[in-house]
Amino acid sequence: LTYSGGAFMSLLYSLWTESIVEAWNQLTPAIFGIVMCTAASALVLNFTGGYALADLGASAQQIIGKLNTIVISAFSVAFLGEHLPAIVIGGTALVLCGVAIFERGEHSAKEDDSESDSSSDSEEDSEEIRKPSA
Repeated sequence: LTYSGGAFMSLLYSLWTESIVEAWNQLTPAIFGIVMCTAASALVLNFTGGYALADLGASAQQIIGKLNTIVISAFSVAFLGEHLPAIVIGGTALVLCGVAIFERGEHSAKEDDSESDSSSDSEEDSEEIRKPSA
């Protein structure tokens, strides 16, 4: 375990505040299934997040984390009837503008890199043409 101290403290807290016998008596197959589905989805999402972090990089992962909050807010408004204050909507607009600026900068940097790579390749080709063959 990565956080064995935290896991141990969580176990102690749950043993101190909850009754194991009462929890066991309330455990039904449906509840057990829900708990196992929750654990399986958490496991899959953690591994998927690790692969995404390795593939996308840390900065893209931070952007996704920021967008996660916005998506959850949108779902709560759409499906749960929540109402967002104007300041939250303004903050959402700022985050989306920041993401757009970042993505535009990343796209421009990639274009600049590809242009410099292609120009250096053409310079090397022209030097090979100029060299007399022996």
